[in-house]
Amino acid sequence: MSKKKKRILVILCSVLAVILVSIAGYYGYKAMDKSKAEAKKKELLSILKGNENKQIELKDGRSFYKLDVALDENRNIIYGYEKVKFKNNYKDELKEVVFHLYPDSYSKKDTMPTIGPIPRMLLTEENYGKIDIDRVSLNGEDLSFVDKNQVLKVPLKSTLKPEETIELDIKFSLKVPKGTDRLGFKNEQYSITNWYPILSIYDEKTKTFDETPFYPVGESNYANCSDYEVNIIVPKDMVVASSGNVEIKNKDRNHDIASCKGTNIRDFDFFMSKDYKCLTKTQNGITIKSYYLKYKETGERMLNLASESIEFFNKTFGKYPYNTYSVVETYLSGGAMEYPNITQMGHYKKLPSEYSNDSRDFLDEAVVHETAHQWWYSTVGNNEFKDPILDESFTSYSTALFFEKKLGEDDEYSVKNYVKTSKKPNDVIYRQSDKYDWMTLELYVYKLGPAVIEDLRKKVGEEKFLEIYKTYYEKYKFKNATLDGFLEVVKEKSGQEVSDYIKDEFTKPGYINNN
Repeated sequence: MSKKKKRILVILCSVLAVILVSIAGYYGYKAMDKSKAEAKKKELLSILKGNENKQIELKDGRSFYKLDVALDENRNIIYGYEKVKFKNNYKDELKEVVFHLYPDSYSKKDTMPTIGPIPRMLLTEENYGKIDIDRVSLNGEDLSFVDKNQVLKVPLKSTLKPEETIELDIKFSLKVPKGTDRLGFKNEQYSITNWYPILSIYDEKTKTFDETPFYPVGESNYANCSDYEVNIIVPKDMVVASSGNVEIKNKDRNHDIASCKGTNIRDFDFFMSKDYKCLTKTQNGITIKSYYLKYKETGERMLNLASESIEFFNKTFGKYPYNTYSVVETYLSGGAMEYPNITQMGHYKKLPSEYSNDSRDFLDEAVVHETAHQWWYSTVGNNEFKDPILDESFTSYSTALFFEKKLGEDDEYSVKNYVKTSKKPNDVIYRQSDKYDWMTLELYVYKLGPAVIEDLRKKVGEEKFLEIYKTYYEKYKFKNATLDGFLEVVKEKSGQEVSDYIKDEFTKPGYINNN
């Protein structure tokens, strides 16, 4: 063999050796990382063990969720145990119990929820999220289950008769996606929303549970109010803001525990960051909190507007029924988002602590809008996928009404100016979310829906209008409303003709906006 060939052979062997060593190192690292992950999972689950054996008593027939969860911040995974006690309040015997698995909407690019038409490009594995169900059991005995299309179905070995209760245990893990969506983490700030198995609602007319996946446009939340006890194991010095009331306690030298309790709330959500600072004020027995990351002045501004809007909506629609409300800065893109007792804001810019027209910002309208959702979605619920006008149109109108009363009817955020649009609709306003894209949702639900509500105010007068909404709020507090239910209240207070008029404006094509 010539010297040249020997030299080439030596080089090839050296390159091959380097490649083999690299491959071995990679798989060795992966094996080590997997081993560390399993060790961390075992450590966190051992901390949680023992917390799940609590006796649960139901209040007023409401379901009760006990969630014991722990965050692995190195891998952005939440491990958890869920115990849910459920009473069959329906007239039918149930052969199965069904849960929504909304986090699975983050497992595919085309099902990821957004706020607005945000393009999905260059996603990596880290940007996807999912929930894995490891085990479902009843009285210590494993049950079979089906986990598919954002739904968990648990067939029962014996039917659950009306008025009977069942207590299920679910072991799960949640992979939190990296990103700026409603569920996600960025810069060690975590937004944990729509994140656990939540009971589906049974329809006695169709004899089926709701299995609607979370649609990418709008919202798709639909749940009954329940009671919650949630224990969250977090790294030391993590600040936690949540639905309900939260208390941070020392767990051990590496961990704290956030103990949270929520009564008669529609779902449970929380936010975490070691960088959070909190401002607090108390108003009429309600503790209002503002969590911010950097700009204290903006945090104060959001606190003041939240407080002022709660006071206004209390007087206008009916008393806020909880003793706590929080506004939380996150890295959310596209807007802000409502949850029971808590609002998820986007990333703050520096603003003066006091609101003024000279420094007006999108954040101002957003915090008032999301606070109004505490009345229309959180307290009076609805199927957000099927009836988006009942939460978004009602909330958008309530927001404009707040600014009208605060700044006058000629203000750009007031009702008169908010409902103006040069666009002429050729379809019906009242549709479910999959009949919209983001552009048409903005027009029909956020603009024309409030215009119909303003038509109602003009038709019946201010006093009767507010009486309608106060009655509607009291009638459907802690329940799920429908358009027919709202129209019944209109009929009760203003007569059949007015009710039919408003129904036609919502449900017939070609609405003419004369506002």
